[in-house]
Amino acid sequence: MSSTAVPKPSPTLSVLDNLSISSLLSGDLEEDGEIADEDLGDLEVNPYDGLPYSSRYYSLLEERKQLPVWSLKLSLLEHMESHSMIVLSADGGTGKSTQVFMYITNTHCFMLLIYATESIKYHSQSEALWAELRVVVLTAPAVAHTFASFLGESVPHLSVPSQTNTTEILYRELPAGRDLATASCHMILDLHRRGEEGDILVFLPSVQEIQECRVALEKECVSLSAHLLSLRVIDLHASVGGSSQQLYNSESPEDKQQDELPDTVESPAQRRRVILTDVLGEASFSLNNIRYVIDSGIQLKTIYNPQIRADSQLQQPISKQQADTRARRVNSTLPSVCFRLYSQLLYEDEMPASRGPAVTEANLSHLVLLLKRLDIADMGQCKFLDRPAPEALMQALEDLDYLAALDDDGNLSEVGIIMSELPLEPPLAKALIASCEFDCVNELLTIAAMLTALPCFITPPANKEEAAATHRRPLLHPDGDHMTLINVYNAYLQHNEDEVWCRTNFLNASALRLAVVIRAELLEVMQRIELPVSPPAFGCQDNSTNIKRALISGFFLKVAHDVDGSGNYLLLTHRHVAHLHPFSSYHCRRPQPNPPSWVLYHDFTISHDNCICIISEIHPQMLVELAPQYYLGNLPASEGRDLLMGLRQSLFPPDEQDTNPQDQSHEEVGGQYSAETCSVQ
Repeated sequence: MSSTAVPKPSPTLSVLDNLSISSLLSGDLEEDGEIADEDLGDLEVNPYDGLPYSSRYYSLLEERKQLPVWSLKLSLLEHMESHSMIVLSADGGTGKSTQVFMYITNTHCFMLLIYATESIKYHSQSEALWAELRVVVLTAPAVAHTFASFLGESVPHLSVPSQTNTTEILYRELPAGRDLATASCHMILDLHRRGEEGDILVFLPSVQEIQECRVALEKECVSLSAHLLSLRVIDLHASVGGSSQQLYNSESPEDKQQDELPDTVESPAQRRRVILTDVLGEASFSLNNIRYVIDSGIQLKTIYNPQIRADSQLQQPISKQQADTRARRVNSTLPSVCFRLYSQLLYEDEMPASRGPAVTEANLSHLVLLLKRLDIADMGQCKFLDRPAPEALMQALEDLDYLAALDDDGNLSEVGIIMSELPLEPPLAKALIASCEFDCVNELLTIAAMLTALPCFITPPANKEEAAATHRRPLLHPDGDHMTLINVYNAYLQHNEDEVWCRTNFLNASALRLAVVIRAELLEVMQRIELPVSPPAFGCQDNSTNIKRALISGFFLKVAHDVDGSGNYLLLTHRHVAHLHPFSSYHCRRPQPNPPSWVLYHDFTISHDNCICIISEIHPQMLVELAPQYYLGNLPASEGRDLLMGLRQSLFPPDEQDTNPQDQSHEEVGGQYSAETCSVQ
């Protein structure tokens, strides 16, 4: 958002900035003669604390009025009186994400904001809430018509007129074979050597290219002329955590330290920011003083493949909508330029109009579980905005059946009903339920929260990888990465949730804060539906074994075994070969242990390195005891499958092999907690 001229506040308003709450409440103001009662009587009062608004409030109010979405405020509130659902479309930077919620906080209704780019699902515990519920769908103009047509003519559609983009667009197609990180680095330096004002925002495909570009810039900056501004390179992607907040502060901690230095040292205003980002930069709030945008035109997409039950990471061209959004990220009063590192022909003829819907690219198990809970049994007749592929729906149903979430008629079983109450992916929900049987609920709550939040480990720069590993080693657990997550969480609490401690240990403070919140919410759900919560027992061997048993109960679909003793893991369900992630405790411990023979993993993505993430060693006998027997029989042929089938023959007599001990066990668990003690609301 460009800076807006704000009227100078009156002396009365200025003095309010310096008032304390105690002085207002004690009546000291009138005695000191700073401000009289009659002056306070003319001021608006904040309904939340009963105090007059400060001049800062009125300054911000003037800025808010300059946002394009302000023109729809009254119309939005009027429509909310008579409509339960409204579609509001506006371009990025118009204020829809930050302002719409503020417009309606004082209305007496329960409101749900739905961002069309996110997958948000909701169901209420009380019928009374539905009568007061107001749904506002916030979307971009490119897809607003699709939403409006789907919802019908009875749903009003409000739109903020698109503003003419005055940014100059220049196309700079790269020669074949030239990598994007190097090309972006050279363009940044070319712009910087011009000596003109303004910050630079660079869109790169992934974290890897961001790090490569940062390293290249740091090398080149050494030889820059002393007459030029210095460069301050900032990363903006999901892995940086809360440190990205410095982008929106007037001064970062680094700037404050510079201000304390002598006048001969460069001030923050004399440094140019270079912000390296990926697709996250498209959805971030407006950044001040962005004059130049460099758009690589490529994104790293994660697409779920139901046939192999794994994500695939692919570099693909962005859409026209994304390209236009990136060009609009400029935010400067000076003439601005967007450099596109691709041809105009690619933009006009080859780029898709908009991004593909997430429902066609994601694992649908959680969505199908929700629809089953809502008594939408026939997936084929369900009215989707964008219909997913039939094989994706079938794979989701098969996975839920493996997890004992469905009965013989295809409806939710007692275990499935409890799973639907937990806001977790189905395998994790099943593992948490199984932890009730194995007396390790306390530990599984922590693991579930840590796996649901963002990754807690920050990817360090290349020159700090060894330092990061050294700081993390005291947190590693010999029984695997799931136990390491518990160690990290407990250490975070022991250090009073200190952000400085997180930065020192290369941990994502915002991810850990979120994990604390998620864990508290999961515990509340467990208590509400009256599932037993076992006391903490982390640290003893029996507890570690029980944690692995609970995890296998939910994640038996994600097991791999080392085929040659050197860390090459064959994934049982689809015969892909993968390696341990570099951050795994099995890689970082010193001395480094031998690769475990059998592992359970949380995530696998087909990419350039094919790594399995968050792994723990298991014994194949555990898998045979706890996984559904018909699942083992359906595995593709491999040495690992033959070993498991041999164990099955030795553990279960032939007349018992058609039954499923794991299903029977959890039917009893589900029946116990559902019929007797579980009060699902």
